[in-house]
Amino acid sequence: LASNAPGIVHLYSDRQASLCGPEFLVRLEKGFHAPFLEKKRQVITELAEYTGEHPEEVERKCDLAGLKAVALWREKQPADENAVCRFYQENDFYLYELMKTEYNGDEEDLVREVLSLCSPGDRVLEYGGGCGTLSIALAEKGCRVTHLDLGGPLLDFAAWRFRRRGFKVRIHPLDEKAADLCG
Repeated sequence: LASNAPGIVHLYSDRQASLCGPEFLVRLEKGFHAPFLEKKRQVITELAEYTGEHPEEVERKCDLAGLKAVALWREKQPADENAVCRFYQENDFYLYELMKTEYNGDEEDLVREVLSLCSPGDRVLEYGGGCGTLSIALAEKGCRVTHLDLGGPLLDFAAWRFRRRGFKVRIHPLDEKAADLCG
């Protein structure tokens, strides 16, 4: 827009191009970029409030969480189910990775689909609920939610998120007994 160019060429991944007017950038900013940045700000602010870290540090950790996970996995080389469980219980990288997934909107279609299948008052068990993205959406809809995941940083953060919002989500740490019951 600042260049006063008469049009904008938008290139697509299939190598097609279309000529767009300046209003295209305005629609893109309002419809995609601004909402994404607001969601990212909200998520990072919430995680920073929980961890006590500066939001810039939280954003950095979110950006690097996937790389940290791979490096830790190579270092620890968990060899059995118990070692894998301990890996996720003893490290916080997954907290940052899942919150990045939340602000990127990677699970929005899944959440929307599950919500379409549930009604207020339904009892719902989220098995492997992570940081609580789906459980929060279900509780907002009025479902009676039980959130099940490995004990550790993710479950602690999810519980904090539920309390912060005033949701009465039942929380259960996954242990061997629960694993046998759930599959």
